[in-house]
Amino acid sequence: MEETNTAHRREMVSQVSALVDFLRALATMGSAPVRDVDTHPQVLWLHDLPAEISGDATAGPGSRLATFPALAAEPHPPLPEALVDWVDATRLADPTTAVPLLVDPTADASGTVDGFVGDSGIRREYARWSGEWRAWAEHERRSAPSRRWYEALSGIHRQLSQQDDQFELVLQTGLLTWAPDGGERTRNHLLSTRLSLAVDPRTGAIALLVADPPTPRLHDRELLDGVEAFDGARAEPVRAEVREGLEVPLDESVHELLEQWRALALPSCRAYAKDLTPPAQIDAVPALTFAPAVVLRPRGRASLLAYYDQMSAALQGPDAEAPLGLVQLLQSMEPEERLAWLEAEDGSSSSAVAADPLFPLPANDEQRQIIARLGRDTGVVVQGPPGTGKTHTIANLVSALVAEGQRVLVTSQKAQALSVLREKIPTEVRNLCVSMTDQGRGGSVELSRSVNALVDRYGTYDAVRYAQRIERLTGERAAAQSRQVELMEEIRALREAETFVHPEETVAPGYGGTLAAIAGRLRERDHRHAWIPTPLPAAAPPSLPLDPVDVAELVRLTALSTPERRARTAQAIPATADVPAPDEVARLVAAEQATAAAAGAAASDLVRAMEPVDRAVLTQLNQQNEAVRTTLAGLARGDAGDDWQRRCIDDSLRDRNTSLWQGLHQVSGRAEELNSSLDALALQQIALPEFDASGPTGRSAQLTAGRALRTHAANGGKIRAKGLFRSQPEKNAERLLAATVNDVAPSTPEQLDAVLTRLTAEVEADALVARWAEVGHVIGTQASVRFTVSALVDAHLALSRAVQALAAMAAVRVLLRDSGVTVALESREDWTAFSEALPGVAAQLEAQDAQLTVEAALAGVRHLADVERSAPEVRDLVQALALRDVRGYAQAHAALAVAAVEAESQRRADELAREVSAQHPGLLALIDATATDEEWSTRLGDLQGAWAWAKALTFFEDQRRPGREAALD
Repeated sequence: MEETNTAHRREMVSQVSALVDFLRALATMGSAPVRDVDTHPQVLWLHDLPAEISGDATAGPGSRLATFPALAAEPHPPLPEALVDWVDATRLADPTTAVPLLVDPTADASGTVDGFVGDSGIRREYARWSGEWRAWAEHERRSAPSRRWYEALSGIHRQLSQQDDQFELVLQTGLLTWAPDGGERTRNHLLSTRLSLAVDPRTGAIALLVADPPTPRLHDRELLDGVEAFDGARAEPVRAEVREGLEVPLDESVHELLEQWRALALPSCRAYAKDLTPPAQIDAVPALTFAPAVVLRPRGRASLLAYYDQMSAALQGPDAEAPLGLVQLLQSMEPEERLAWLEAEDGSSSSAVAADPLFPLPANDEQRQIIARLGRDTGVVVQGPPGTGKTHTIANLVSALVAEGQRVLVTSQKAQALSVLREKIPTEVRNLCVSMTDQGRGGSVELSRSVNALVDRYGTYDAVRYAQRIERLTGERAAAQSRQVELMEEIRALREAETFVHPEETVAPGYGGTLAAIAGRLRERDHRHAWIPTPLPAAAPPSLPLDPVDVAELVRLTALSTPERRARTAQAIPATADVPAPDEVARLVAAEQATAAAAGAAASDLVRAMEPVDRAVLTQLNQQNEAVRTTLAGLARGDAGDDWQRRCIDDSLRDRNTSLWQGLHQVSGRAEELNSSLDALALQQIALPEFDASGPTGRSAQLTAGRALRTHAANGGKIRAKGLFRSQPEKNAERLLAATVNDVAPSTPEQLDAVLTRLTAEVEADALVARWAEVGHVIGTQASVRFTVSALVDAHLALSRAVQALAAMAAVRVLLRDSGVTVALESREDWTAFSEALPGVAAQLEAQDAQLTVEAALAGVRHLADVERSAPEVRDLVQALALRDVRGYAQAHAALAVAAVEAESQRRADELAREVSAQHPGLLALIDATATDEEWSTRLGDLQGAWAWAKALTFFEDQRRPGREAALD
């Protein structure tokens, strides 16, 4: 008979092995390989990584590959009201276009502009606003790539937080591209390494990390199985190295692995390319490119296939045994046969557990039936919606099995379910649990804590003492069971009479039925909910009328309550934004003291004579004074050079074209700066490349790109034409980097400075030559840029002697006359005295303004302090500001901010207290008395259940008041 059973079990091993092979083949057919990487939900190529994002190619398990700051689009500068009808508003929000042009709404049909050229106010306002718009557009264009990456990773993070069992984030490398004749087109990576995302809760920055463990995988068989040119067996060494040692996905060793794979598995492939950019063309010859990309993809079936492979291996050999779980799928077995098979397999039996299970938690009849069925079969399926007690039942079952000396393995698809079950198990049994939940995200700490607890318990184990304790507890349990029988018999008569079924609507959710059923449920949940005060008010609804979040907030606020905070709601507390900031007060007081001292030192008769001059007039006087002082003598002599100089002097005397000559004078001075910068180059030989007439590779665009590259280098960046993780500034300045300094391409900041100096001189010299031509002075093309700049310097010096003309002197006299000031300005001495008095006038005005500013701030704060029931911190602000006590003001300001927070907290606490008191005054009293107790963290977790329990208990006690039925409690 034994030989027959052995033969039968061997036959089952063969059948189970065939079943596993069939299931593996079925899983393989159900998972078609992804041949095009772009079919995945999200693909981010690293060659598109913005230059502002610094990557770490050495990142390993748990390390950051890159960090992406939170970026939001900024609104464009608002269009001034004066330009509303002069600018095309439809293009304001698009930073990729040129600045919106200035147009005249009064232009005639031919396109000419009526009265527009002379409107200098519109031109100035447009020049100011367009400068702001260009700066905004440039910033938006620079930040757009980083913002796109951030938004993409943010979306991936949201998707993974909800569907991490369906999708995974990986870094893929080794892009295989191939379009064989008559075969399927392939464009996907061979290598993948798991990634994870971490979001900084304070800044919102997203860190892209290499997962720990990274779980690298080689996908060649998935992509190429069945392809004649592919030899998967020869690539097994590469596959083994990937599994065992590939922890840094961007390490140089990855290139070696990919080249080794190409040589072993696909010799017909082109030579491996380390390029970051994927190839643009795909043809009949396979190509392998590094081309790294961050990919969000559906989880594959590779792990499932690996499990099937392990199962097949376990079913090989003379000692292999067919597991009962799979045998049952192949042949019909009665419960007795399953139990016998299980006992013969590992010697285990569940009959002893069902006889008298030790449940540490309350259990109803249905829950007891589960363990009873386990005594008659090898498995039980328990189903039920959330909240029906499945976790409670499992906790009882685990405890009962452990009490019988059994070892129990509990598995779940999600770690959260295991954590909830662990907390449900009583502490004494929980300390015997070895927890391995979520090791990939820190669960190893739980595992270490569990093992350490077992070691500690084993170290203090005393067999004699535990045997005595078991004997004592067994006796107590027997006595309790005996007493239970007596009590059950005693109340049997009472329960037989309680046949009326009370609906849940009249009692509480979960507490419908007869009074006996209600009493039973009340007893089951007494240990969790008896903390809530009873009875509830007569009008209390069956379901909790309060938001548990609000109750939790009230408990927290009550625990933090102080007498000072409770008094805040009666005080008038202004916002800190409504009073001057401490830094502003410190600046105002310092300015008041400094300007008063300066005004006293500069006082004179002439200064006092110009007292009617206000700040606006003084500003204009200062602007004109310098020109009058330095140019008056030259104009009086009538010095003039060629025709353009005579025109300049004539225009100045007649107050004509003043802005034209002054504008030319302002920009022509740049020639001297260019001359100095060229002199600084000394004997360096600078050779510039050929530039396009316009566009990104034109001279002006390359100058801008070169300056951005210089800033990048000053911040620690490199100056390279090519290379891995080459920054965007390096890419933008690629044409400029073709220049040479002493026959060497620029690679250092100093060499780049020399190239930029030369290119700046050429660009700006051309612009200055064009400006001089506008006034009729032609500066011909010179042999070199140095000669051109020298000619521009000469022209500027001549203009500087001519442009400051009689108009400046006339302007000074008009300003003084209009201000009611009479001052003699008929000689050089008069002008000298006038010039020396202007700083004294400025000192007087600054002292007056500084004092008025402090007094205005004091008046504003004093107004707030005069309000009825003003907070004491406001009066402290007034006193400190009146005394010019900067430190005292800062302390009072900080105290005012604290007072505002306390007032808001107290108002919220009072509001929540009113809501709770309206529903259950007893609950409010309990919160007031015990808000600091640690038990609230547990109570608030099931406040709805506690309310239903209290409502049911109130109903039950009201029903049982007349007689002995109250003894049921």
